[in-house]
Amino acid sequence: MLEADGVFSTANDLVVLQIDDFRRPAAPAARVPEQAPEYSDEIDRKSAIIRAAVIYTTSQGAFDGGFLADHTDNLVMAGGYLANRYTQQRDSALRRLTRHIQRAKTVRPVELWAVASVARVLCGDGLESFNLENFERDFLCAAFELVERDCEARRRLAASSVGEA
Repeated sequence: MLEADGVFSTANDLVVLQIDDFRRPAAPAARVPEQAPEYSDEIDRKSAIIRAAVIYTTSQGAFDGGFLADHTDNLVMAGGYLANRYTQQRDSALRRLTRHIQRAKTVRPVELWAVASVARVLCGDGLESFNLENFERDFLCAAFELVERDCEARRRLAASSVGEA
């Protein structure tokens, strides 16, 4: 058998084979995602639910803290401009949080936990929770509805995965 430029031939030149015809094509290179997957803390930073929950609780904490530090007889600072600023910020965050949870189809456990934490802060020590404003009651109703929707979605998911097995 003679070889010339990758061509083999037999003595009688009846069969001509190209080596390149028998080489396997290289496996395609693994596709690199255009954007790396997000990590949990990156996803958490983008959560409108967590953001609104944190704004609400920090504003409430600042409001409560002001009364701990203001020892004047008429609570000039804690009951005045600063209190109004924090209550407006707190109330706005709660309204935003209510809208976010009403629109949410599903939530991650950490978001549900944030909603539960706001509910705990909102309910306070018990008796004072009976003096809720309408938007605060709306929040509590929306929070409970969110929990119900999430639990129902998880139940359906579990039922469908059992059916597939």
